[in-house]
Amino acid sequence: MAEIVNEDGTAQLKASIEVLDSVRGGMVSHGSAFLNAMMGVVRARVSFWIGDRAFVTREVYLHQMSVRSWAKQVSALVQGELDRDEIAWGAESPELLINLRRFDVGDHARYEMTIALDVSALADEGVTGEGPGLLLMPEAEAVVQFADDLLAETAACL
Repeated sequence: MAEIVNEDGTAQLKASIEVLDSVRGGMVSHGSAFLNAMMGVVRARVSFWIGDRAFVTREVYLHQMSVRSWAKQVSALVQGELDRDEIAWGAESPELLINLRRFDVGDHARYEMTIALDVSALADEGVTGEGPGLLLMPEAEAVVQFADDLLAETAACL
């Protein structure tokens, strides 16, 4: 399971993504997602937590292209290899929205991560927009571990 945590204690915020299984067949749809399962799609459970209580849990489809691109971009952003300070989750997996922003505070890089569900993953088909989510301020190592764990789980499932 890929998890990223804001801080310890009762005010702890956490996002977790658990890859459940691979999706077989042709085109699949769920919420706003219309994905070609033959190109590498997994079903995953996304949960947002405050302390020890999940306040939202939903299943979404993730395309391997989004997961692979995300892991690669996270690594490049943390290593300072990009010409920009912000990256976004791939549009191939429209039910999940993730943005990661790097900013410098003195001589130390800090990160701001927004992770949210598209509201169509929660409501009737055709509704779009940003649904529930979290704003996290993780350390670089936590962001890289989160991306690597999600990539490893996805690859193992496919």
